Amino acid sequence: MTAAVFVDSNVFLYAMDEGDKSKQEAARTWRSALWTSRLGRLSFQVLGEFYVNAMRLRPSARDEARRDRRSAGVESGGGRSGSIAAWMGASRSLSALLLGTH
Repeated sequence: MTAAVFVDSNVFLYAMDEGDKSKQEAARTWRSALWTSRLGRLSFQVLGEFYVNAMRLRPSARDEARRDRRSAGVESGGGRSGSIAAWMGASRSLSALLLGTH
């Protein structure tokens, strides 16, 4: 049996970073292997760190996420849990960045 692997936000950030192709390829390969084997694990903190930094690296992702929420009929209204649910439940663009399908 193989143990689960906790994946840090940097793996996702390197996977989308066009500035260093070797890091990008290594991160994409690692991410793909973990998701294929179903051994990769995330925390809400990692998702939050990824979101903040992905918005900094790719500002257009914020607009894409907002459009996705609107088209899915999800409002990001009151409270922390509402905004987390809206983001996680409706953001195809950020999910694509996490999963490498962008």
